Amino acid sequence: MRVLGVGGEAVRFKLRAECMSDVGRLLQRICAHHVEIMFTTTYPDVVVTLDRPFVGGDMLDLTAVRAVLAEIVDGHVMVETVALADDYTGERVS
Repeated sequence: MRVLGVGGEAVRFKLRAECMSDVGRLLQRICAHHVEIMFTTTYPDVVVTLDRPFVGGDMLDLTAVRAVLAEIVDGHVMVETVALADDYTGERVS
């Protein structure tokens, strides 16, 4: 399912985190209308889906989500895997 914002832009993002501590640090910085956390069996990692993420009332696009993730200590896996949910592969991209 593709979640769209007011202007019709896609606003569902997916990313991989190394552990729940990283997810906790993420959720301290970004709010979302819906958050899904899924533990994987192929990695010790956690897959997170964010619907309509925002900070201080401002909706975030992919660039803004990446910028917030880049501020998280040891958040490199999240930065390297975040993508629009429809494009998410879980693979790290530098």
